[in-house]
Amino acid sequence: MNTSKGTWLVLTGLILYLCEFVAMALAGGYPSNTPLTPLTEIPATYEGFENGAGYLVGWMALALSGRILIVLGFRKAFGPSPLLDWAVALMSVSVALEVAAVGLLAGTAGLVADGVDADAVLALDRAAWFVGSGVTAPVGLAVLLCAAAMWRHGDLSRLLAGIGVLTGATTLLSGLLTAPSTYPLASALSTAVIVWWAWTLWVGIVLARRAGLPAAERRRPVERDAHDRGTVVDGAGQPDRLG
Repeated sequence: MNTSKGTWLVLTGLILYLCEFVAMALAGGYPSNTPLTPLTEIPATYEGFENGAGYLVGWMALALSGRILIVLGFRKAFGPSPLLDWAVALMSVSVALEVAAVGLLAGTAGLVADGVDADAVLALDRAAWFVGSGVTAPVGLAVLLCAAAMWRHGDLSRLLAGIGVLTGATTLLSGLLTAPSTYPLASALSTAVIVWWAWTLWVGIVLARRAGLPAAERRRPVERDAHDRGTVVDGAGQPDRLG
């Protein structure tokens, strides 16, 4: 298992992905209208957001690529496989859809700033919601495939892999309930994404510890041999004879 490079890809991807919240804060918020939002209230949610939305498009395109990097890290750690190749493709689709949804939100904010008729604003807002609704299912399936690959590899805890399978399956189910009538249930299930963030961090830490283990194991014979010869071993594992 190539844990060293995989670890850094997973952890770097997670950090990059979480930068989306920094981008949202710098943009001054994020319109989150749903099918339950009264139509008369939707235009007001975009007022004053045109600059922030335009700023957000570029940042999100960069930050969301961290999700792809996470899956690439799994593939590096557990070895290439059709499952993980599919997971990379799925996560790439989810990123493309989410960036497109943010672009539609930015366009909606621009229409509001230009004083365009409310019907056009509502149409673009609803389009943004439906495009964004397509993000969750591929994310969930990608997580499920990563966890399945971990389970098949068998080198990490079955509990850890099992949590990933459950998290991915729940997220996938949330993403399949894209009809407006099932939005409340989908929204409740989508909280599994938070578990996914924690699970990914957990996996990254475990991989980091595994990556450090071989080096430690290599130093131990050197230290034992050095002790027998009356030498000490420096921090790099190199013998330094006493006296």
